Amino acid sequence: MSFAASLRSAAQLRIRAKVHAGFFLVLALLIAVSAIGLIGVRQLSQAFEGYAKQAAETVDIFDIQNDMTVLQRNAMQFMVVGGADREKLTREEIEHLLQQMTESSESASDPTSRTKLAQLRDDLKSYSASFEKAVVARTAREKLVTENINPLGEKAQKEIEDFIKQSMAANAQQEVAYATVIQGDLLTARLNVVNFLSKPDNDLADRIGDLFEKFSDGVEDAIRHVNDPKRVDLLNGAARDVEAYRDAFSEAVVRAMDLDALVNRTMAGAAGNI
Repeated sequence: MSFAASLRSAAQLRIRAKVHAGFFLVLALLIAVSAIGLIGVRQLSQAFEGYAKQAAETVDIFDIQNDMTVLQRNAMQFMVVGGADREKLTREEIEHLLQQMTESSESASDPTSRTKLAQLRDDLKSYSASFEKAVVARTAREKLVTENINPLGEKAQKEIEDFIKQSMAANAQQEVAYATVIQGDLLTARLNVVNFLSKPDNDLADRIGDLFEKFSDGVEDAIRHVNDPKRVDLLNGAARDVEAYRDAFSEAVVRAMDLDALVNRTMAGAAGNI
C-alpha cells in the first residue's frame, strides 16, 4: 500500500471515529434529557397527586361543615316543635357524620389532619350525648305540659266560666265583675306560660309567679262577696286547680331551663367546636 493510501485510510478512520463520538455524545445527551424529563414528569405527577388529595380532603371538610349546619337546624327544629320523624332524622344525620369523619380521618395523608378529624369526631359524640339528654328532658317537659299543666288550666278556666254563668243567672252582677277579673288574670297567666315554654326566660317565670299570686288574691276577694255555697265551691275548686297548675309550672320551669342550657350552651358549644 502506498503512503498516500495509508494517509487516506488513517484520515477516514479519524473521521469515522469523530462521527461515532458525535453520535454517542448526541445519544448520551438525549438519554440525559429524557432522564431529566422523566424525573420532572414524575415530580409533576406526584405534585398533582398531592394537590388532588388535598383538594379531596378540603371537599370532605366542607361537606362535614355543611352537614353539621343541617344537623343543627334539624335538632333545633325537633327541640322547638318535636316530632318522631325529626328525632329519627337527627340521629341518622349524627350517624352519617360520624361515619364521614371516620372515613375522612382514615384517608387523610397529613397526621395533623387526622388528629383534627379525630377531635371533630369526639366533639360530635359529645353533641350526640347532649342531644340524647335533651330528648329525655324535652319528653319529660312535654309530658308535664300535656298531663298536668294544660288539663289543670282548662279545668280551672271552665270552673270560672261556670261560676260566671251561675252568677249571671242569679243576677249577681258584683260576683260576675269579680269573676271576670280573675278570669282575665288566669288567661294572662296561661298565655305567659305558653310563651315561657316556647322561649324560657327567668324574668318571665317571675312575672308568671306574680300573676298566680294576683289570681289567688282575686279569688279570695271574690269569695268574700259570694253567698251561694255552690258558687263558692266553684271558686275554691278553681283556686285548688290553679295552685296545682302553679306547682306543675314550677317543675316545668326547672326542666325547661335545663333543656335550654343543654340546647343553647352544651350542644351549641360542641357544634361551635366542630
